[in-house]
Amino acid sequence: RRLGVGYQESLADQQHFFMNGKLGDDMPLLTKLARDNQDEDFIKKIFAGVMEEQTEWLTTHPVDKDRVKAAKEEAEAGVFQLELPASCLFKNYKPICKAVTKDFFRAIFGNDLKANMLVPAAQLVAHKQAAKEAAEAMTRMFGNDFDTPRVLALRPSPRVPVEEAIQQLGAARQVMINALPTYSELSKQLSEKDGRWITCHQVSSLVDLGAQLKPKDFDGLPVSSRPRMKKEAEKLQRELSLLSPQLDTLELAFSKRVCYASCLINAPQVVYQLGQEKAFALSQQLPGVLNALNAVQECYGELVHIRNEFASLSLTLQAIGSNEISGEIYAKITGGISSMFWKVSSFNDTLKVVPYPFEHAEGFMNLNKYMIPKMPGSDDIGGVMEATDKLLDNYHYVYFRCVGELSLICQVVESALGWAPQPDPPKPKEPEEKKAR
Repeated sequence: RRLGVGYQESLADQQHFFMNGKLGDDMPLLTKLARDNQDEDFIKKIFAGVMEEQTEWLTTHPVDKDRVKAAKEEAEAGVFQLELPASCLFKNYKPICKAVTKDFFRAIFGNDLKANMLVPAAQLVAHKQAAKEAAEAMTRMFGNDFDTPRVLALRPSPRVPVEEAIQQLGAARQVMINALPTYSELSKQLSEKDGRWITCHQVSSLVDLGAQLKPKDFDGLPVSSRPRMKKEAEKLQRELSLLSPQLDTLELAFSKRVCYASCLINAPQVVYQLGQEKAFALSQQLPGVLNALNAVQECYGELVHIRNEFASLSLTLQAIGSNEISGEIYAKITGGISSMFWKVSSFNDTLKVVPYPFEHAEGFMNLNKYMIPKMPGSDDIGGVMEATDKLLDNYHYVYFRCVGELSLICQVVESALGWAPQPDPPKPKEPEEKKAR
């Protein structure tokens, strides 16, 4: 069971790694490492409920507790015993693991699997650790509910004396620590209202199809009337616009924190603690991350329109399935696809001159190629939906990775100054229903 969970985790890691065009070349190793990193609490969750499982008539084999019981009742020693890893049964174990991994990915990607995509699994492990550190730094600064992109007013670094930069950095850090509890609660409200706003767009599309919907299935939304749904969407949009400025205190402090941390990367005491190589690498990385984040932030309003249209069309196409539709409904769908195509194309053009700020298997690339690897034809319904889905995923990846990297740079500079990392926010409580399960 633990290896099974480790395998699923390693697949998820590979998926994140593939965001940069790479894949770890040894799945058995990654599975083992994931298994070895499971702490006691996580292991308890894996095995929760094992003793309550029941063997049913149609199950392929008895559940674990019955198999263990049967083995114990035999009270027999094993036919063969050897206290060594099972990998010792193979000659050339590591090459075999890599060959099997390559076969696995070739079955998925076919001819699209390029030689430069498979890299040593150690790179994936290092990438995962770095991503974890950046995510943890971001969570310390923004809380557990920071999952809706925000437009952060990031500014270029001013030229100020080192002591003033240290003072300003400390002040901004303290403002963020003080503002975090309120910010976390407001972020949660923002996320919930934003999700409800998206649902309004989806429901409106289904109402247009003549679908009979029940309010209880859509969190009490007035699903029986298009005008009432429109009013609800407008109300939520107003609430979001009123909620947004209340988040400014922490976000403006973050902007200052990044600003003054970047001033201090090359300060003598920071370079001494980090070492010249690391300090230089951070100073080289910072401008590209800031440039990319500012570019994607400028497009966020446009992205929201694309996201809402995509959510509506996705649910509409799912509801229709393979059923026949009228010419009027078909015209609405194709009109929606055309509108979304031109919005995605415009988004694509905006990012043509902005470099992707992170390492990629294909080397240098601009953000538009990363966000939308291939633009479909305007009348290709499946192609437009796939490209839009890719854009939404990649936008969020770039946005949150940039914010995470900036958060980590702040943390690294502050640690070099002798400051402890900002405390972790309280872990969110699990719902009672989930606990019971």
